[in-house]
Amino acid sequence: MAGRRATMSLMKRTPDELRGISEALLYELQMLFGTAQALREDVQGAKQGMMPWPQKMAFIESFAIHARVLEAFLWDKRRKSYPDDALAIDFFEVGEWEAIRERVQRSALDDLRDRAGHEVAHLSYKRVNKPEEARRWKFDVIASVIGKAFRLFLEYVAPELLCDSFEDRLRATWPGYQLADCDRFSAGLRHRAGDYGRLAEPPGHQPGRSGNIRGNAPAESALTRLTEVGRAGQSAVHQEQFASRRSLGSG
Repeated sequence: MAGRRATMSLMKRTPDELRGISEALLYELQMLFGTAQALREDVQGAKQGMMPWPQKMAFIESFAIHARVLEAFLWDKRRKSYPDDALAIDFFEVGEWEAIRERVQRSALDDLRDRAGHEVAHLSYKRVNKPEEARRWKFDVIASVIGKAFRLFLEYVAPELLCDSFEDRLRATWPGYQLADCDRFSAGLRHRAGDYGRLAEPPGHQPGRSGNIRGNAPAESALTRLTEVGRAGQSAVHQEQFASRRSLGSG
């Protein structure tokens, strides 16, 4: 009976289930970009270094947890031990999302899962005697990698599988400098593919099935509107990606 329950829970999710979980997915993205923006302002904004220490630590911890959740959503495989975890692969045909996400260089996230564990979720001895460099959280870098992967997710996902106004509500909390970075990433992919109109289809992709790309006549998507916002912010994006000067446990 237990084996049967596990098998049933691994079945493909219904459109209603996907729309429902997309509301929680949107929250995770809003929190990721919102906390990254707040920490960026504390490092190099007009009120640099003025955030109270407990508040900054709360932002760091929140950022780490939401980044960890989204990293798992985008890159994890289905596991029988966690059958109810929502994953990006749930929104696509078998193998489709894995082929799409290969375009994203994700090495900056290699230690994210472990750090979120022993620096936030567990009181671990791994916190002891860490050098200052290892304590830094590269907020912009992490948010950029997740943002690029999620841009591809929006490029290919069927919009009817997302909750109402998903992209519009995300746009309100996706900082312009991050959008500009994603825009350049997408433009680079199109250039390498020799197709300036849209990204090349991944292996096994079914034209017209994944909402925002519709054969040779792609409909304007909310992702396009996000891109326009990103372009508007490009003139202000000249600084390099930054690393937080403080981390958990540092005063």
